[in-house]
Amino acid sequence: MRIKGITLGLMTLFFLAAPVKAADEEAQTGFSGRLESVLCIMTSSSRITAYSDEMAKIDSLEGRGKQYGQIAVLPLFDCYYTFANGLQAYISTPFFDEPREGLSLGLTKVFPDNSSLDGYIYGNALDVWEDPFVTGAARKLTPMYSAGFVANYKDIRGTGFNLNYKFRALKVDHDLIGEVHSDLQRSGSAHTLGLGYRISLDNSNTITPGIWYTRNHVKGAANRGHEYMSGLEYTRETDAYRLNVNTALSRGAYDRPHAIFKKDRRDWGLAATGSLIWYDLFGKEHWYAEAGLAYMEINSNLDFYNERNFILGLAIGYFFY
Repeated sequence: MRIKGITLGLMTLFFLAAPVKAADEEAQTGFSGRLESVLCIMTSSSRITAYSDEMAKIDSLEGRGKQYGQIAVLPLFDCYYTFANGLQAYISTPFFDEPREGLSLGLTKVFPDNSSLDGYIYGNALDVWEDPFVTGAARKLTPMYSAGFVANYKDIRGTGFNLNYKFRALKVDHDLIGEVHSDLQRSGSAHTLGLGYRISLDNSNTITPGIWYTRNHVKGAANRGHEYMSGLEYTRETDAYRLNVNTALSRGAYDRPHAIFKKDRRDWGLAATGSLIWYDLFGKEHWYAEAGLAYMEINSNLDFYNERNFILGLAIGYFFY
């Protein structure tokens, strides 16, 4: 679960990605989709999220946390059903080239003007620490549950504009630090609104600049605040492969000074993801291979929140349609 949590977190920083080749070929009614097995190699220095049991004990709240690694093999899938009117219903996990927020259940529709509307509900869970600020002793794990709704309207009326809205509800099972300091409670909700513009350079290459605003409305005022993000996506699509690269910068500010550090918290974030998918692997029409990279860095005026995360994913998959 722990490596899966960070995989979801990094892959879902970007939600302006275009559909993959399988979706383009879904012209007939009935079932279609894909299955994928991905080898993930991950390192993280987060002191907030429990990506590894080795992270349980920290000696200080200052400086940057130690980098820990983990390897896992994850099964991924999506399954679509296309109705006669072109409406598609699906259940899906996230992929490097098609990011979602978690296990998702949704509907999508492509219109005659080539715009598309996609909406889904999702859920996921990962482990955090009951009290992440304990030093000199092993911290205890507790699950954090996330669920919500995402709506994407791409290429609005053929103009190239993309509009995105995301709602997320969070629940930390045993929020010990929130019981001790009410300003540090972590359960609550968040709203994100994004706007992008897709620019076609030619038949194969597109770029999409975008901006996002997030209001984190959790119970603890020191964890509640605003985040602003800008990003750029590049996509190259050919019959043989699809390349997608995303970069983003973010700035976060919080409503109240931190209860432990007694200072206002300010965060800067840098993130980048890339994926390359090869179609028709070894001349086999339905098979493909994929490589994905993801990097995220957070720099805060409070050292405790500084972190670096890195993921390498290597996958083999099969389209069915």
